[in-house]
Parts: sequence; structure tokens; C-alpha cells
Amino acid sequence: MTDVGVCLFKNGFKNPNWPNDLSFYQILYDGKTKLLKHISHTLRDCYEYGGIYRQCFKKQEKVYLQVNNGSLVQIDKEPEKIWELLTDVSDTKDFATKQKLKLKRWNDVAKILEYYDSKP
Repeated sequence: MTDVGVCLFKNGFKNPNWPNDLSFYQILYDGKTKLLKHISHTLRDCYEYGGIYRQCFKKQEKVYLQVNNGSLVQIDKEPEKIWELLTDVSDTKDFATKQKLKLKRWNDVAKILEYYDSKP
């Protein structure tokens, strides 16, 4: 997405980890392929200096790529998995190398997917 400061959220995606998922996902890139981020917060006991425990929120972010069959594949732990999920990526890899785009930056991944989707 090119609008800085604007977050778009949608639901209704088929997540294999949660079959009856009603969660909302932040849309990082929306095209033929979709790049989605799921953010959750969990209330846990956190350790503080001196042996004191108190409750705090732990944030967990997961990034997914929507593949051709409509299901989501988690890619935040292995961003290189993108190349396995997309077909015919040789020129897309060349584009990413020439533009010095990194798979660890989700804005760069969105640019790669935009280039990939623009191919006929």
C-alpha cells in the first residue's frame, strides 16, 4: 500500500491454522497476491527486575501470503519461502536484486509482489 499512515483491515481469509477464523488482517499489499499481517495481544505474567511478576501484554505479529488456492501461508519466520510460493520468479528475483529490496522488510516485499502481479 502506498498510503503512509493508513491501515486497511479485512477478514474472511482461509487460515489453515484456524479453520473457523473471524480475525481481521492488516492488508500490506492487495493485488492478485495478498500480503497480510495478523496482530494479536496476549495478557501474560511478565518478570521485572527484582523477582517481581506483573501482568503485561505480549504482542505477536504474523505475516501471511495468500496463495492461488486462497489459503494463507505464514512467511514471517522464513521470508525466502515467497520464492517457493510464486511461480516463474526468475525475472522477479532479478528485479529485487537490482532494486536492492530485502525480504525482511515488508514494504520491500510489497514492491516485489507489485512487480510480480504486473507481469502478464
